[in-house]
Amino acid sequence: IVVYGPSSMADPLKARAKSARALWSSARGARANLEAILECTLPEPGSAGQSDIRLECGVCFEFARGTETADQLCGSDLCAQPFHRSCLAEWLATKEDTRQSFSTLFGRCPYCNGNVTVARTHLVSPRFASLDTMPPATICFWFEFASPYSMVSALRLARALAGGTSANAEAIRGLATCQLPDLDGLRVVYRPVFLGGLFKAAGQPALPNMQVPAKARYLFHDVKRSLDLLGCPGFPSTRPATWPPNTLLAGRMAWLLAQGPKFIRALEHADGPLSAPGARPLPHEQTLMLAEFVYRVFEAEFIANEDIGSAEVMARLWDMYVAGAPQDAGIPLPSGKRAVALANGDAARVGLSTYTSAGVAFELFGAPSFTTEDGAMYWGNDRLVDATAHHRIQHLLSEPVAPGHSEPVAPGPSTPKI
Repeated sequence: IVVYGPSSMADPLKARAKSARALWSSARGARANLEAILECTLPEPGSAGQSDIRLECGVCFEFARGTETADQLCGSDLCAQPFHRSCLAEWLATKEDTRQSFSTLFGRCPYCNGNVTVARTHLVSPRFASLDTMPPATICFWFEFASPYSMVSALRLARALAGGTSANAEAIRGLATCQLPDLDGLRVVYRPVFLGGLFKAAGQPALPNMQVPAKARYLFHDVKRSLDLLGCPGFPSTRPATWPPNTLLAGRMAWLLAQGPKFIRALEHADGPLSAPGARPLPHEQTLMLAEFVYRVFEAEFIANEDIGSAEVMARLWDMYVAGAPQDAGIPLPSGKRAVALANGDAARVGLSTYTSAGVAFELFGAPSFTTEDGAMYWGNDRLVDATAHHRIQHLLSEPVAPGHSEPVAPGPSTPKI
């Protein structure tokens, strides 16, 4: 139910709306809050402002017709039921102890004679309100620089992390392959892997998408189409003669940067073996730098047609997007030449191999893939939005449901954690 009032009532409405999340923490609070808004916005019959009051039917979402009395009729011919403030208050009182969720009010509405789904409201249901207090969730982005679709996901994530918008934002809204994901309350962990290792463990050929000529032609055309929509022209429409390149150096440098500046500095000055911190979320500014670097490597490979297996190319990209970027917490990062040397060392070699083995444990069979803290896996660029929404969906499904409604989906079998 949405309650509207004249302009003089706007401030009280806003004030009450701000406190709605706290009030909706219980059924009693929900009732008290709605009754308070009704009291604030619905004058007694005959008082000034009565004609300015509008209510929206919770069933058909039509505005109520104003009358000169306290009674109002729903504006829809489907309902056309009278509304009485006292009747609604009485109904709320009877439902106080049985209503488990504000997403559906149990029983029949006294003026529409139907189950009222509370949408289009100033108020927020307990489970939706609790999204604001959820601890940050983590999602892993598994990628390989030889994977064209990984480039699309890398671009979408980089833009979303930076809080920017995308070219053709209106046109691509709702497109699973292009829409920017909502990363609110979400931390992204970048996990480069060696795709050959995943293919081997899954029993696939080295280039499974190239085994069918028509599919091979479609792959590059499809990626180009998505990147063009995202305002990133220049991707080849057919398979380049140099593809796939040697991606080990690029993957190891991405792994190195994913460990954070402190680890890199410690590795640079270590006299003996040094344990990597593992797959953990970086501070936001460091994740932004990593996301930018990863995308720029893809850009150099597929659009500039540069050899990312070259130490010179990778050192230059590192100097441009890492060493030349603002440093976090005053920890300077090494030059590109030094970063290449570190990437060719044992720590980075073992690190990329460890990430690949972790991907095998998750039963990944391609890139890009996304895994969540509860072990769910999503494969493909077109599953990015689903993956980033996973923690919110699971939170909402865990809430109690009304009798007669579908039960929440049970979690799947146990799988490796991040």
